[in-house]
Amino acid sequence: MSQTWNRECDLESFVAFSLEEHEIPSCIWSEAALSIYGLPMSEESDLNSTAWIIPDILLGVTCLVLHNKKFSLCVDRNCDLLSGHGFHPPPDMHIHVKPDSEHGGITHDLTFYRKSRVFWAFPDPPLGAPAPDDPTYMLVTDARLPEHPDERGRQPTGNYPVKILTPARYIEGTILLALRDLVGSANEFHWSSVVQHLWELVADEENDLVTLDDLSGPFGEHMKHFGQYYFFKDLSIHENGRKYIFEVHSKMKEFKKLPPAEVMNIANRHVSYGLPPGKWEGDSLYDGSDCFYFQ
Repeated sequence: MSQTWNRECDLESFVAFSLEEHEIPSCIWSEAALSIYGLPMSEESDLNSTAWIIPDILLGVTCLVLHNKKFSLCVDRNCDLLSGHGFHPPPDMHIHVKPDSEHGGITHDLTFYRKSRVFWAFPDPPLGAPAPDDPTYMLVTDARLPEHPDERGRQPTGNYPVKILTPARYIEGTILLALRDLVGSANEFHWSSVVQHLWELVADEENDLVTLDDLSGPFGEHMKHFGQYYFFKDLSIHENGRKYIFEVHSKMKEFKKLPPAEVMNIANRHVSYGLPPGKWEGDSLYDGSDCFYFQ
């Protein structure tokens, strides 16, 4: 019998607990995390899902753990989540969780990604709650997160702790993804949409969650130019942003500071994730070094 569930925050806590019970660290990202930051989601966004980051070597164990918790992994090669439509990167594995029949509702998807595919530049999430001053991870119940009437915002306390990236690191990681897939990847449109959402967050003068000044190294400058590229109607400003972004992409690719772009083979439902870990010079923890600057 497959698992059923009602409240998404309870489901997320149960998944986090089930994994950490077997020493598998995790954190959530994508639309669920963005909504917790208080970002308004577009009509195309899928808020009936939770995307998870898992250390690469533990993805197989994650599959076994969740199977033993009565979650049924989807093995349908024609599943919509693997369609390769270009809006959202297909997961490494996923589960369709049926709603609790007593409460009604709709199916909630759990999608799982190897960390090296999405946030390769950061350390693995810790087991348990991160330290209060952890620069990379925080809890979804953290007091710094906004209480939001329309989006998910800060989550209720009392459940097992679920982690997300701090907003500054999330922005930095998304910039790297946008640069990685800027050319030759169907994911380009997805990352451009996410960067635009995040730009609205840092450009909001009433927002005190994250600003451009919170971004480390060159990322504040990168984000500023993404803003010029995506939002400015003045052609000279738009062109300045476009030129900067493509030159950064070119230099980082030239010096192997980015992994190869992800390419989706729609016919075979297969994603080419580029080279395996350790085969490109950027496969290391981000240290804010000058190698990420374009000069």
